[in-house]
Amino acid sequence: MVSGVTAEKEWKNTLSLVAEHLRKAFQSSHPFKDDGEVSPSIVALRDAFHTFPVSADVLLKPDRTPQASQILASPAAHAC
Repeated sequence: MVSGVTAEKEWKNTLSLVAEHLRKAFQSSHPFKDDGEVSPSIVALRDAFHTFPVSADVLLKPDRTPQASQILASPAAHAC
């Protein structure tokens, strides 16, 4: 069994490798120097890739909400 600390380090390393790959792939696909050379959506993607991965605490809890298939199959969903 993997300890929590080891698993956390492995996830951080994995996400760091993914982030590095995303940055390099984006830069090779969109080689621009000035933000004004491309659309704002491309600049936003670049900025998102440079902030990834973002540290976050995740709380997992049982899901008690109905599934989409249950909502679509309910008579109330067809009344609209």
